Amino acid sequence: MTLGGNGKDGLMSNLMVVDTDVFIDYFCSRTEAVEFFHEARKNPRTIIYSPITEAELYAGCRSLEEERKTEAFLAIWQRAGLDTETAKKAGRLRQKYGRKNGLSLPDALIAATAEVNSAKLVTRNVRHYEFIEEIELPQK
Repeated sequence: MTLGGNGKDGLMSNLMVVDTDVFIDYFCSRTEAVEFFHEARKNPRTIIYSPITEAELYAGCRSLEEERKTEAFLAIWQRAGLDTETAKKAGRLRQKYGRKNGLSLPDALIAATAEVNSAKLVTRNVRHYEFIEEIELPQK
């Protein structure tokens, strides 16, 4: 996981859509994710998360305390909207890559969030997204 990079338009873009697994890694105190978010706190406006990620994180909460910690941590970052443009792009991605590559609808929505925002998609689950031509993954 790295900060920054080129957007799909060729201009420098520091925006990053962070996948659910990276947030989970943070909550599990995995070093790479903790360091990533520590660095990102210097400019929290660069981090975007999908409502799908938000739902997946809340689905994994085992207590009200975990839910509160999740809510407080997510409040630091930008929550992307789930508008018609994102929904259409997700549908097109699922249509294009779903059968051939096994792209799930939640992953398509997260990838579409990155595409709509001209942001890189930060994930540990590279195999879920590496075949999607419409988005960029950071180099390790």
